[in-house]
Amino acid sequence: MRKRQTNAVTYSANDLESFAYGVAQKTRSTIKVLSTYTNVFQGFSVHGTEDAAREFTRNKQVKFVEQNRKMSIAGYKNPIWGLDRIDQRDLPLDNCYAPMGDETGSDVYAYILDTGVRTNHTEFEGRATWGTNTIDDFDEDSGGHGTHVAGTVGGKTYGVAKNVNLVSVKVLTNRGGSSKSVIGGLEWVMGDASGKKAVANLSLGGGKAFSIDLALKNLRDVGVLSVVAAGNDSDDACNYSPARGRRAITVGSVGIASPEAGKNTITEGAEEDIRSSFSNYGECVDIFAPGENIESASHASDSGAIIFQGTSMASPHVAGAIAIHLENGASPVEAEEHLYEQSTKDKVVDKKFRSPNRLLYIGHGTPCEKDSDSDGSFVSENIDILSEK
Repeated sequence: MRKRQTNAVTYSANDLESFAYGVAQKTRSTIKVLSTYTNVFQGFSVHGTEDAAREFTRNKQVKFVEQNRKMSIAGYKNPIWGLDRIDQRDLPLDNCYAPMGDETGSDVYAYILDTGVRTNHTEFEGRATWGTNTIDDFDEDSGGHGTHVAGTVGGKTYGVAKNVNLVSVKVLTNRGGSSKSVIGGLEWVMGDASGKKAVANLSLGGGKAFSIDLALKNLRDVGVLSVVAAGNDSDDACNYSPARGRRAITVGSVGIASPEAGKNTITEGAEEDIRSSFSNYGECVDIFAPGENIESASHASDSGAIIFQGTSMASPHVAGAIAIHLENGASPVEAEEHLYEQSTKDKVVDKKFRSPNRLLYIGHGTPCEKDSDSDGSFVSENIDILSEK
Protein backbone atom coordinates (compact mmCIF):
# COMPACT_ATOMS: atom_id res chain seq x y z
CA MET A 1 0.00 0.00 0.00
CA ARG A 2 1.11 3.56 -0.59
CA LYS A 3 0.97 6.42 1.88
CA ARG A 4 -0.53 9.56 0.34
CA GLN A 5 2.10 12.24 -0.10
CA THR A 6 1.11 15.74 0.94
CA ASN A 7 3.23 18.77 0.05
CA ALA A 8 6.09 16.48 -0.98
CA VAL A 9 6.70 15.20 2.56
CA THR A 10 9.45 12.58 2.63
CA TYR A 11 9.00 9.69 5.05
CA SER A 12 11.79 7.50 6.38
CA ALA A 13 11.47 3.72 6.61
CA ASN A 14 10.93 4.07 10.37
CA ASP A 15 8.20 6.68 9.80
CA LEU A 16 6.37 4.37 7.43
CA GLU A 17 6.65 1.38 9.74
CA SER A 18 5.37 3.40 12.72
CA PHE A 19 2.48 4.71 10.65
CA ALA A 20 1.47 1.20 9.60
CA TYR A 21 1.47 -0.17 13.13
CA GLY A 22 -0.39 2.92 14.37
CA VAL A 23 -3.22 2.47 11.88
CA ALA A 24 -3.52 -1.24 12.67
CA GLN A 25 -3.81 -0.56 16.39
CA LYS A 26 -7.09 1.23 15.77
CA THR A 27 -8.67 -2.10 14.89
CA ARG A 28 -6.69 -4.04 17.49
CA SER A 29 -5.40 -6.10 14.59
CA THR A 30 -2.03 -7.80 14.54
CA ILE A 31 0.03 -6.99 11.47
CA LYS A 32 3.63 -7.49 10.41
CA VAL A 33 5.41 -4.89 8.31
CA LEU A 34 7.29 -6.89 5.65
CA SER A 35 8.92 -4.09 3.66
CA THR A 36 9.01 -0.32 3.39
CA TYR A 37 9.59 1.65 0.19
CA THR A 38 11.07 5.14 0.01
CA ASN A 39 12.35 5.34 -3.58
CA VAL A 40 9.81 4.03 -6.09
CA PHE A 41 7.03 5.46 -3.89
CA GLN A 42 6.36 6.18 -0.20
CA GLY A 43 4.75 3.00 1.05
CA PHE A 44 4.97 -0.36 2.72
CA SER A 45 3.98 -4.02 2.50
CA VAL A 46 2.27 -5.69 5.46
CA HIS A 47 0.83 -9.07 6.39
CA GLY A 48 -2.40 -8.65 8.32
CA THR A 49 -6.16 -9.13 8.64
CA GLU A 50 -9.02 -7.92 6.47
CA ASP A 51 -10.00 -5.50 9.27
CA ALA A 52 -6.55 -3.94 9.09
CA ALA A 53 -6.77 -3.69 5.29
CA ARG A 54 -10.12 -1.90 5.54
CA GLU A 55 -8.68 0.51 8.13
CA PHE A 56 -5.81 1.37 5.80
CA THR A 57 -8.33 1.95 3.00
CA ARG A 58 -10.30 4.39 5.17
CA ASN A 59 -7.21 6.35 6.20
CA LYS A 60 -6.98 9.63 4.28
CA GLN A 61 -3.17 9.47 4.22
CA VAL A 62 -3.21 6.21 2.25
CA LYS A 63 -3.57 6.55 -1.52
CA PHE A 64 -4.27 2.90 -2.29
CA VAL A 65 -4.30 -0.59 -0.78
CA GLU A 66 -3.58 -3.57 -2.99
CA GLN A 67 -3.30 -7.31 -2.44
CA ASN A 68 0.12 -8.83 -3.03
CA ARG A 69 -0.11 -10.21 -6.58
CA LYS A 70 1.46 -13.38 -7.89
CA MET A 71 4.06 -12.77 -10.61
CA SER A 72 5.29 -15.45 -12.99
CA ILE A 73 7.99 -15.97 -15.59
CA ALA A 74 6.86 -14.88 -19.05
CA GLY A 75 8.99 -17.41 -20.92
CA TYR A 76 8.34 -20.59 -22.90
CA LYS A 77 10.90 -23.37 -22.92
CA ASN A 78 11.39 -24.83 -26.36
CA PRO A 79 13.39 -24.67 -29.35
CA ILE A 80 18.80 -18.61 -32.81
CA TRP A 81 18.36 -16.10 -35.21
CA GLY A 82 17.17 -13.05 -33.23
CA LEU A 83 20.24 -10.86 -33.58
CA ASP A 84 20.36 -11.48 -37.31
CA ARG A 85 16.82 -10.14 -37.71
CA ILE A 86 17.04 -6.84 -35.82
CA ASP A 87 19.80 -5.19 -37.86
CA GLN A 88 18.08 -5.53 -41.23
CA ARG A 89 14.81 -4.21 -42.65
CA ASP A 90 13.83 -7.14 -44.82
CA LEU A 91 14.00 -10.91 -44.93
CA PRO A 92 15.58 -13.33 -45.69
CA LEU A 93 18.28 -13.25 -43.02
CA ASP A 94 21.76 -12.29 -44.15
CA ASN A 95 23.77 -14.22 -41.51
CA CYS A 96 25.21 -11.00 -40.09
CA TYR A 97 24.70 -8.92 -36.92
CA ALA A 98 26.05 -5.37 -37.12
CA PRO A 99 24.29 -2.80 -34.89
CA MET A 100 24.30 0.93 -35.63
CA GLY A 101 27.63 2.65 -35.16
CA ASP A 102 29.03 -0.69 -34.02
CA GLU A 103 27.92 0.32 -30.51
CA THR A 104 28.00 -2.31 -27.76
CA GLY A 105 26.37 -0.72 -24.71
CA SER A 106 29.61 0.24 -22.94
CA ASP A 107 29.17 2.30 -19.74
CA VAL A 108 25.46 1.41 -19.58
CA TYR A 109 23.93 -0.68 -16.78
CA ALA A 110 21.21 -3.22 -17.54
CA TYR A 111 19.30 -4.42 -14.49
CA ILE A 112 17.88 -7.92 -14.96
CA LEU A 113 14.85 -8.34 -12.67
CA ASP A 114 14.36 -12.07 -12.95
CA THR A 115 15.31 -15.43 -11.40
CA GLY A 116 18.93 -14.38 -10.88
CA VAL A 117 21.95 -14.53 -13.17
CA ARG A 118 24.89 -16.95 -13.29
CA THR A 119 27.31 -14.03 -13.13
CA ASN A 120 30.45 -16.10 -13.75
CA HIS A 121 29.22 -17.46 -17.09
CA THR A 122 31.83 -16.93 -19.81
CA GLU A 123 29.25 -15.07 -21.92
CA PHE A 124 29.44 -12.14 -19.49
CA GLU A 125 33.24 -11.74 -19.46
CA GLY A 126 33.22 -10.37 -15.91
CA ARG A 127 30.61 -7.68 -16.70
CA ALA A 128 27.81 -9.34 -14.69
CA THR A 129 27.47 -8.60 -10.99
CA TRP A 130 25.02 -9.56 -8.27
CA GLY A 131 22.78 -6.71 -7.16
CA THR A 132 20.14 -7.83 -4.68
CA ASN A 133 17.71 -10.63 -3.87
CA THR A 134 14.16 -9.86 -2.71
CA ILE A 135 12.64 -13.35 -3.01
CA ASP A 136 14.77 -15.93 -1.14
CA ASP A 137 18.13 -16.59 0.53
CA PHE A 138 19.83 -18.22 -2.48
CA ASP A 139 21.93 -15.80 -4.52
CA GLU A 140 21.94 -17.90 -7.66
CA ASP A 141 19.76 -18.38 -10.73
CA SER A 142 16.68 -20.44 -9.91
CA GLY A 143 15.86 -22.21 -13.16
CA GLY A 144 17.90 -20.48 -15.85
CA HIS A 145 15.41 -17.86 -17.01
CA GLY A 146 17.41 -14.86 -15.75
CA THR A 147 20.75 -16.05 -17.12
CA HIS A 148 19.16 -16.61 -20.53
CA VAL A 149 17.59 -13.13 -20.52
CA ALA A 150 20.89 -11.52 -19.44
CA GLY A 151 22.66 -13.35 -22.26
CA THR A 152 20.28 -11.83 -24.82
CA VAL A 153 20.73 -8.34 -23.39
CA GLY A 154 24.51 -8.44 -23.18
CA GLY A 155 26.25 -11.77 -23.76
CA LYS A 156 29.40 -11.75 -25.89
CA THR A 157 27.86 -14.22 -28.35
CA TYR A 158 24.11 -13.97 -27.86
CA GLY A 159 23.78 -10.36 -26.69
CA VAL A 160 22.43 -7.29 -28.45
CA ALA A 161 24.69 -4.96 -26.43
CA LYS A 162 27.86 -7.00 -26.04
CA ASN A 163 29.69 -4.73 -23.55
CA VAL A 164 26.83 -3.60 -21.32
CA ASN A 165 27.18 -4.01 -17.55
CA LEU A 166 24.68 -6.59 -16.29
CA VAL A 167 23.25 -6.42 -12.77
CA SER A 168 21.28 -9.34 -11.35
CA VAL A 169 18.19 -8.37 -9.35
CA LYS A 170 16.54 -11.58 -8.21
CA VAL A 171 12.79 -11.11 -7.79
CA LEU A 172 11.58 -14.56 -8.93
CA THR A 173 12.31 -18.21 -8.34
CA ASN A 174 11.53 -20.92 -10.88
CA ARG A 175 8.06 -20.95 -9.31
CA GLY A 176 7.53 -17.23 -9.83
CA GLY A 177 7.31 -14.42 -7.30
CA SER A 178 4.97 -11.65 -6.20
CA SER A 179 4.36 -7.95 -6.66
CA LYS A 180 6.10 -7.47 -3.29
CA SER A 181 9.31 -9.11 -4.52
CA VAL A 182 9.20 -7.16 -7.79
CA ILE A 183 8.61 -3.82 -6.05
CA GLY A 184 11.46 -4.62 -3.66
CA GLY A 185 13.72 -5.14 -6.67
CA LEU A 186 12.59 -1.89 -8.29
CA GLU A 187 13.15 -0.07 -5.00
CA TRP A 188 16.78 -1.26 -5.00
CA VAL A 189 17.29 -0.44 -8.69
CA MET A 190 16.03 3.11 -8.23
CA GLY A 191 18.67 3.72 -5.59
CA ASP A 192 21.53 1.94 -7.33
CA ALA A 193 20.92 3.41 -10.80
CA SER A 194 21.15 7.02 -9.64
CA GLY A 195 23.55 8.93 -11.89
CA LYS A 196 24.02 6.01 -14.30
CA LYS A 197 22.93 5.35 -17.86
CA ALA A 198 20.54 2.50 -17.13
CA VAL A 199 17.79 0.26 -18.41
CA ALA A 200 15.76 -2.34 -16.53
CA ASN A 201 14.42 -5.55 -18.06
CA LEU A 202 11.40 -7.30 -16.53
CA SER A 203 10.63 -10.53 -18.38
CA LEU A 204 7.78 -11.36 -16.04
CA GLY A 205 4.10 -10.72 -15.58
CA GLY A 206 0.93 -11.28 -13.61
CA GLY A 207 -2.49 -9.77 -12.97
CA LYS A 208 -3.13 -6.03 -12.89
CA ALA A 209 -1.02 -4.46 -10.14
CA PHE A 210 -1.20 -0.68 -9.75
CA SER A 211 1.74 -0.75 -7.34
CA ILE A 212 4.09 -2.16 -10.00
CA ASP A 213 2.73 0.22 -12.64
CA LEU A 214 3.36 3.16 -10.31
CA ALA A 215 6.85 1.97 -9.39
CA LEU A 216 7.81 1.70 -13.08
CA LYS A 217 6.38 5.15 -13.77
CA ASN A 218 8.45 6.67 -10.98
CA LEU A 219 11.54 4.77 -12.13
CA ARG A 220 10.99 6.21 -15.60
CA ASP A 221 10.59 9.71 -14.15
CA VAL A 222 14.15 9.54 -12.74
CA GLY A 223 15.56 8.44 -16.10
CA VAL A 224 15.60 4.63 -15.98
CA LEU A 225 13.72 3.04 -18.88
CA SER A 226 11.96 -0.26 -18.17
CA VAL A 227 11.45 -2.88 -20.86
CA VAL A 228 8.83 -5.54 -20.07
CA ALA A 229 7.41 -8.68 -21.63
CA ALA A 230 3.91 -8.42 -23.11
CA GLY A 231 3.00 -11.88 -21.80
CA ASN A 232 2.25 -15.27 -23.32
CA ASP A 233 -1.53 -15.57 -23.03
CA SER A 234 -2.48 -14.65 -26.62
CA ASP A 235 -4.60 -11.97 -24.97
CA ASP A 236 -4.84 -8.20 -24.57
CA ALA A 237 -1.62 -7.07 -22.85
CA CYS A 238 -3.62 -4.35 -21.08
CA ASN A 239 -5.00 -7.06 -18.79
CA TYR A 240 -1.59 -7.71 -17.20
CA SER A 241 1.12 -5.95 -15.20
CA PRO A 242 3.71 -4.75 -15.87
CA ALA A 243 2.74 -5.06 -19.55
CA ARG A 244 -0.08 -2.52 -19.22
CA GLY A 245 2.20 0.16 -17.71
CA ARG A 246 2.10 3.30 -19.84
CA ARG A 247 5.63 4.34 -18.88
CA ALA A 248 7.19 0.95 -19.60
CA ILE A 249 8.22 -0.32 -23.04
CA THR A 250 6.08 -3.42 -23.63
CA VAL A 251 7.39 -5.99 -26.09
CA GLY A 252 5.49 -8.63 -28.06
CA SER A 253 7.08 -11.62 -29.77
CA VAL A 254 7.53 -12.59 -33.43
CA GLY A 255 8.90 -15.58 -35.26
CA ILE A 256 9.81 -15.84 -38.95
CA ALA A 257 8.51 -18.32 -41.48
CA SER A 258 7.79 -18.97 -45.11
CA PRO A 259 4.10 -18.47 -45.93
CA GLU A 260 3.56 -22.18 -46.53
CA ALA A 261 5.28 -23.22 -43.28
CA GLY A 262 2.75 -21.69 -40.87
CA LYS A 263 3.36 -19.93 -37.57
CA ASN A 264 5.95 -20.48 -34.87
CA THR A 265 8.59 -22.01 -37.12
CA ILE A 266 12.01 -20.59 -37.92
CA THR A 267 12.62 -21.67 -41.49
CA GLU A 268 15.50 -21.20 -43.92
CA GLY A 269 14.73 -18.51 -46.45
CA ALA A 270 11.87 -17.18 -44.30
CA GLU A 271 9.94 -14.33 -45.88
CA GLU A 272 7.53 -13.21 -43.17
CA ASP A 273 7.64 -11.88 -39.59
CA ILE A 274 4.66 -13.40 -37.81
CA ARG A 275 3.34 -12.54 -34.37
CA SER A 276 3.97 -15.55 -32.16
CA SER A 277 0.75 -17.42 -31.47
CA PHE A 278 1.35 -17.10 -27.72
CA SER A 279 2.22 -13.38 -27.72
CA ASN A 280 -0.08 -10.86 -26.08
CA TYR A 281 -1.10 -7.91 -28.22
CA GLY A 282 -3.13 -4.69 -28.27
CA GLU A 283 -2.60 -0.98 -27.62
CA CYS A 284 -0.46 -1.63 -24.52
CA VAL A 285 2.18 -3.31 -26.72
CA ASP A 286 4.78 -0.81 -27.97
CA ILE A 287 6.97 -2.91 -30.25
CA PHE A 288 7.65 -6.48 -31.41
CA ALA A 289 10.97 -8.35 -31.36
CA PRO A 290 12.22 -11.91 -31.92
CA GLY A 291 11.00 -14.26 -29.20
CA GLU A 292 10.83 -17.75 -30.66
CA ASN A 293 13.56 -20.38 -30.35
CA ILE A 294 16.09 -17.95 -28.90
CA GLU A 295 19.48 -19.38 -27.97
CA SER A 296 21.32 -17.81 -25.03
CA ALA A 297 23.39 -18.56 -21.93
CA SER A 298 22.43 -21.43 -19.63
CA HIS A 299 22.62 -21.37 -15.84
CA ALA A 300 23.63 -25.05 -15.78
CA SER A 301 27.33 -24.39 -16.43
CA ASP A 302 29.79 -21.54 -17.00
CA SER A 303 29.82 -22.07 -20.76
CA GLY A 304 26.58 -23.79 -21.75
CA ALA A 305 23.67 -22.50 -23.83
CA ILE A 306 19.95 -23.22 -23.95
CA ILE A 307 16.98 -22.39 -26.17
CA PHE A 308 13.85 -20.71 -24.76
CA GLN A 309 10.92 -18.94 -26.33
CA GLY A 310 8.35 -16.40 -25.17
CA THR A 311 7.87 -12.67 -24.85
CA SER A 312 10.48 -12.98 -22.08
CA MET A 313 12.98 -13.55 -24.87
CA ALA A 314 11.68 -10.67 -27.01
CA SER A 315 11.96 -8.10 -24.20
CA PRO A 316 15.75 -8.37 -23.67
CA HIS A 317 16.38 -7.74 -27.38
CA VAL A 318 14.75 -4.33 -26.86
CA ALA A 319 16.54 -3.72 -23.54
CA GLY A 320 19.84 -4.32 -25.35
CA ALA A 321 18.80 -1.89 -28.09
CA ILE A 322 18.02 0.78 -25.47
CA ALA A 323 21.50 0.25 -24.01
CA ILE A 324 23.00 0.90 -27.45
CA HIS A 325 20.97 4.12 -27.85
CA LEU A 326 22.05 5.29 -24.39
CA GLU A 327 25.72 4.59 -25.14
CA ASN A 328 25.31 6.54 -28.38
CA GLY A 329 24.55 9.67 -26.33
CA ALA A 330 20.75 9.65 -26.32
CA SER A 331 18.85 10.75 -23.23
CA PRO A 332 16.26 8.27 -21.91
CA VAL A 333 13.50 10.21 -23.68
CA GLU A 334 15.48 10.29 -26.92
CA ALA A 335 16.37 6.60 -26.64
CA GLU A 336 12.70 5.64 -26.48
CA GLU A 337 11.84 8.00 -29.35
CA HIS A 338 14.66 6.57 -31.48
CA LEU A 339 13.46 3.05 -30.71
CA TYR A 340 10.04 3.73 -32.22
CA GLU A 341 11.20 6.05 -35.03
CA GLN A 342 13.81 3.60 -36.28
CA SER A 343 11.63 0.50 -35.96
CA THR A 344 10.70 -1.32 -39.15
CA LYS A 345 7.07 -0.62 -39.96
CA ASP A 346 4.32 -2.85 -41.37
CA LYS A 347 6.20 -6.15 -41.25
CA VAL A 348 4.37 -8.03 -38.50
CA VAL A 349 1.75 -10.44 -39.81
CA ASP A 350 -1.28 -11.07 -37.57
CA LYS A 351 -0.33 -8.28 -35.16
CA LYS A 352 -3.92 -8.22 -33.86
CA PHE A 353 -6.27 -5.27 -33.31
CA ARG A 354 -4.68 -2.05 -31.99
CA SER A 355 -1.16 -3.47 -31.83
CA PRO A 356 1.44 -1.16 -33.38
CA ASN A 357 3.10 -2.62 -36.45
CA ARG A 358 6.64 -1.92 -35.29
CA LEU A 359 9.50 -4.41 -35.41
CA LEU A 360 12.75 -3.77 -33.54
CA TYR A 361 15.55 -2.36 -35.71
CA ILE A 362 18.87 -1.02 -34.45
CA GLY A 363 20.49 0.00 -37.70
CA HIS A 364 23.25 -1.61 -39.69
CA GLY A 365 26.87 -0.94 -38.74
CA THR A 366 29.97 -2.26 -40.43
CA PRO A 367 28.95 -5.12 -42.77
CA CYS A 368 30.19 -8.60 -41.98
CA GLU A 369 32.96 -10.04 -44.13
CA LYS A 370 31.66 -12.73 -46.41
CA ASP A 371 33.18 -16.17 -46.13
CA SER A 372 33.11 -17.94 -49.48
CA ASP A 373 33.65 -21.28 -47.74
CA SER A 374 30.62 -20.91 -45.53
CA ASP A 375 27.19 -22.25 -46.41
CA GLY A 376 25.53 -19.85 -43.94
CA SER A 377 24.73 -22.51 -41.34
CA PHE A 378 25.43 -22.00 -37.65
CA VAL A 379 26.89 -24.59 -35.33
CA SER A 380 26.85 -24.10 -31.58
CA GLU A 381 28.25 -26.28 -28.83
CA ASN A 382 26.89 -27.09 -25.38
CA ILE A 383 23.27 -26.35 -26.23
CA ASP A 384 20.37 -27.80 -24.27
CA ILE A 385 16.88 -27.78 -25.74
CA LEU A 386 14.01 -27.96 -23.28
CA SER A 387 10.65 -29.10 -24.61
CA GLU A 388 7.55 -27.22 -23.55
CA LYS A 389 5.79 -28.46 -20.42
